[in-house]
Parts: sequence; C-alpha cells; structure tokens
Amino acid sequence: MTPTDDPSGFHYFSTSADDLVVPDEPGIYVARIPQGIDRKSMLLRSLARELKFPDYFGCNFDALEDCLRDFSWLPDCRKIVIIHTGLPMRRNRVSLAAYLQILSAAVAFWKTDPQLRFDVYFPKPVSSEIARHLAE
Repeated sequence: MTPTDDPSGFHYFSTSADDLVVPDEPGIYVARIPQGIDRKSMLLRSLARELKFPDYFGCNFDALEDCLRDFSWLPDCRKIVIIHTGLPMRRNRVSLAAYLQILSAAVAFWKTDPQLRFDVYFPKPVSSEIARHLAE
C-alpha cells in the first residue's frame, strides 16, 4: 500500500492503519492515536504518552507545538510517525483546526532537516474534512 499525501504534508492511507508498517528500530518513534478522541486533553495526553514527552510538557497546544519541533529527549531520534485511526476532536472545530495547523507546521518544519523525518497519517476518508479545516 502506498499512502497518498497532499499540500498539508499529511499522508493518507486507504486501508487500515494497522497496515501501515513502520520498522521497529532504535530512533524510530510511533504514536498511534486511537479513534474516538473527542477532547483536547485526551489527545494531548495520548500524544505525550506515545511520544514520551518530557515531564515539563504543559499539556496545551503551545507546549505541543514546542515538543513537535524538538525531540531532543528521545535518544537517537531519526523518525517520528503519528498515525491517526480517525479524526480527533471532530465536534470541536476550533481545537481540531488548531491541532491540524500545528501538525502541518511541524511537518513543514522538519522537511528541511536531513536528520529527522516527521510523518503524519490520517485515513483517506477524512482528507477533504482536513482540507476544509486547514483552509479556514
């Protein structure tokens, strides 16, 4: 399976998120964001746990933005992959739009760094909804 991507820098998969194969190697960190996350606090806690954010993580969007631009606490970090099995916070348009902007900015930030690859995946059926949120 080859995921497709768009101008946001996100990748979209058309089958199951379980079909995305990410090597289990040192320096590669994967965050799998489960479907059904409907609150910002749940999303931030999930990301913090999955990506082993440092204790000083403030559990807000400013702190998320900071952490997604600095992975110095992860040993030998070469690749970060965030895989969403659905679209989090769908009912909260403001928080969802802010989250998507933060992710898109982080993808753009890491594109210029040859030392670290940062990939974000979503299911293909939510791609048009994501595009609408990013255009607002």
